[in-house]
Amino acid sequence: MGRRSGFSGFMVAMARDAARTQRQAEANQRRLIREHERNMRQAERHRVLQEKEARQRYLEERIEEVSDRNAAINDTLNALRTILEYTLMVDDAISFDSLRRREAFPEFVVPKVISEPYQEPPRSRFFYNVKSPNWFMNLFPRVRARHLAELENAEKSYQMTLSQYKIGRGGAAGSSNKAA
Repeated sequence: MGRRSGFSGFMVAMARDAARTQRQAEANQRRLIREHERNMRQAERHRVLQEKEARQRYLEERIEEVSDRNAAINDTLNALRTILEYTLMVDDAISFDSLRRREAFPEFVVPKVISEPYQEPPRSRFFYNVKSPNWFMNLFPRVRARHLAELENAEKSYQMTLSQYKIGRGGAAGSSNKAA
């Protein structure tokens, strides 16, 4: 069959061009996918290599740290082994007399507040709140009785405080006041 010219030939040529363009696009797509996969594998290899190097650096650092600690332990052990010899060479006797304080303390002076005796409680302090009723209120027996009860309570309170004062001062001072 020969080449057709005209519309059908144009259509066939267009179909071939479209098929070729599609094949090229598919080939380009496959090439991009392969390139992407290759980049992914290369990135994975790079990540694995970095992890391996990091593990190696970690191990080296730990080994160096262990050797430093071992050296410190050996130094401590040597110091402990020689401590007895060193102590025997040093005179480390302690004179306890030199540690004792020898301060002269001032003589104790009793304050005046403590050395002076307490004063006898004043009678007026107990009768201060007892008010005498006026002449008119005194006419009522109930008011007069209440006033007398207040006077009696004040006297009892005074006598109790006075006896406690005399007991606190001592038997000699208390007996001399009772006789008076």
